[in-house]
Amino acid sequence: AGGVSTLFWPVAFSAASRTVGELPFEAGESLEDIGNYIGRLGIFGYIVLLIGLYEIAAAYGIWSLARCGRTLTVVLCILSIPFWFLFLIGQKLTVGVIIVTLISIAIPVAIILYLSKPDIKRLFQ
Repeated sequence: AGGVSTLFWPVAFSAASRTVGELPFEAGESLEDIGNYIGRLGIFGYIVLLIGLYEIAAAYGIWSLARCGRTLTVVLCILSIPFWFLFLIGQKLTVGVIIVTLISIAIPVAIILYLSKPDIKRLFQ
């Protein structure tokens, strides 16, 4: 589950760089506009924090062979796949970007397939 967390970071960094790179205010703008911008960054931080806490719970569950750990990890993997397609939006599609995206989609698919094996399922019951 810890390796799965790396799947969310490119999307998070991409969103953060777009947010920070496109400042919605210029010199002389009101403090309200600046406050709104900082507020959006705060919301982004809370989302990343919640994802991290979810991943810690999934990792602990996997480590302790708890049934909830397997379930949380499978859900995390399923949710991470669409994020990689979102990552492609606005990106210049180069061979490297496509290869990284395909590998990053293959990893959670492989984890789901592994955790779906009958022998592995039995470990988590």
